[in-house]
Amino acid sequence: MHRFSLHSALAFAGSLVFPVIVACGGAPSPVADGTTARDAHVVDREAKVTPITVESTKRRTAPASAGPAITWAIGTAPATEGHSLSVLGAPTVGESELGPTVCFDGKDDGLLFPVNPLQGLSEFTIEVAFKPDSDAETEQRFLHVQEDGTENRALIELRLTSEGSFYLDTFLRSGDEKLTLAAEKQLHPAGRWYWAALTYEGERMSHYVNGVKESEGKLKFAPLKAGQMSLGVRLNRVSWFKGCIREIRFSRAALPATELQRISAQ
Repeated sequence: MHRFSLHSALAFAGSLVFPVIVACGGAPSPVADGTTARDAHVVDREAKVTPITVESTKRRTAPASAGPAITWAIGTAPATEGHSLSVLGAPTVGESELGPTVCFDGKDDGLLFPVNPLQGLSEFTIEVAFKPDSDAETEQRFLHVQEDGTENRALIELRLTSEGSFYLDTFLRSGDEKLTLAAEKQLHPAGRWYWAALTYEGERMSHYVNGVKESEGKLKFAPLKAGQMSLGVRLNRVSWFKGCIREIRFSRAALPATELQRISAQ
């Protein structure tokens, strides 16, 4: 395992795999919050990161309407495209039983991207392979996508209990429409790997853990425009995540439970 530095951040960015390259939509907008000492660790948002790669999606079957999935995995492949990347704090890259991962300390570690993988999508699925630690803050946001200049956004979060378990919490907002799904009775032990999924289609929002639906609700969610994404923290740098992320997938359709990723019994 090694620590992030300004140089190793570029090497890490080279391990993010995109089966489909997403347009950045220009330079990222400033994050609307006060600066702190930890901002000294942020890579220049205008700095180009060359090693972003394109990979086949044949290993995954999706509905014909979905198109190829966008996959961000911790792996290696030749460079073909570039995106800016900001690193907060000092996330660590290491190995796990699932393969290479990036881990966050729950205090000031995060990754910021000037990319909105949900841009223009009227329906979608977000999937994240993650392992939360048991000794962390109660409220943690580990994936945040937001449209530039508005409050329209998608969030995947967790709430950690004092007993070391968590439940999934997801959120969508579009104009005056907003909905939180919190599966408070669906507790899972921390310290293990899980796939979380958030889907939206036809005014129906649902979320899943390891392919099992835990909550759903109704709202109108308009396709997002260009924006940003953060991993390990909310875009305004609150609610830091303590744990590891292995892979993120964005699909252009609301996948049925049978097609969602899942972790077998641990």
